[in-house]
Amino acid sequence: MKDILGMSNMQWKGMIAVSVLLIAAGSQKVQSNLLQAALAWIGSFFESLWLKTLSIFGTTQFAMYYQLFLTVYFLCYWIPSCFYLVLDLTGKPLALTKYKIQTDRNQPLSKEDLWKCLRVVIPNNVLVALVVFLYFPVFCWRDLPFTEQLPNLLNLVAQLLGCVVLEEIMFYYVHRLLHIPFLYKHIHKVHHEWKAPIAVSALYAHPLEDIMVNILTVVIAPTIVRCHVFTTCVWIAMATLNTVHAHSGYHFPGMPSPESHDYHHVYINQCYGFSGILDHLHGTNMKFAKSVQSQRNKVFYSLTPIRKLIPAENGRKQR
Repeated sequence: MKDILGMSNMQWKGMIAVSVLLIAAGSQKVQSNLLQAALAWIGSFFESLWLKTLSIFGTTQFAMYYQLFLTVYFLCYWIPSCFYLVLDLTGKPLALTKYKIQTDRNQPLSKEDLWKCLRVVIPNNVLVALVVFLYFPVFCWRDLPFTEQLPNLLNLVAQLLGCVVLEEIMFYYVHRLLHIPFLYKHIHKVHHEWKAPIAVSALYAHPLEDIMVNILTVVIAPTIVRCHVFTTCVWIAMATLNTVHAHSGYHFPGMPSPESHDYHHVYINQCYGFSGILDHLHGTNMKFAKSVQSQRNKVFYSLTPIRKLIPAENGRKQR
């Protein structure tokens, strides 16, 4: 049967199907154009930021390899650490402090414990500056590129991925080495004085551990990969922010989980790495895997704290 336009139902269905396909194709093209425009804008933004950075620091090797790297490191260490310190010292606002992992410890943080922490952390910050200065000839030898032209997105991701893999391997095995009884007793035990770590305690460590774990595992990776200086800055920022957050003691919605490293500070011989891959391969997370913290070790998106979303009553071990 035909309608007033002389077209059958089959023809109408065909036209509708073609229209839907055209709209979908047009929508995909619009989305593709929007994505390209967004990537172009992001690239342009970072290029202008990089040019500004070069105008401030200059383009000498010393400015790039020492001054710029340390500036990125200290900003990424102290700005978030101070944010977390406000929460730890005041216990406010409750809208944020309710995400504390160990609610029975360091809430609020005593001034005595804070000063105890800073007396170790501040000298270790000075040590960071000294070790990076002594490492400066290695940067020069590797001749990390610091051209005005930034690496393309593919190279940036590939270099960062290389750094992540190398750092995870170095961190895991050096960290596990420090748990040998003799080294633990004389070196690593200092770091484990914090059963409930706070963000600024990420550098609370014996000087030798500070050099081996907190500095060399971070700077060696981009040296081996021979990253562009911009990529190295991104890497240093990522690594520093990650270790500060891992020690923060807070599991916020939408953010990576610090549950495994927090668990390590309590039980000592579990969860030596950050990603958990090497722990799984070596069986150094078996107790953790049976704990309630393992179930909570994920990104969540509820305003309700994850310790309430996944309470200990569901049969898993609670610390």
